[in-house]
Amino acid sequence: MFQTGEWRYVVDIGAHIGIFSLKVSKRVGGRGKVIAIEPEEKTSVCYYFT
Repeated sequence: MFQTGEWRYVVDIGAHIGIFSLKVSKRVGGRGKVIAIEPEEKTSVCYYFT
């Protein structure tokens, strides 16, 4: 899918319920940060519980 060799930050714009964010966070681990942005309030509530 992708390589995370030297990634420090990943920005997920339009994160929806966070599936991609979760997968990326597992790949990045403690070496970096995942910043997820979801502008739709109804969906962002679902993201919170994911």
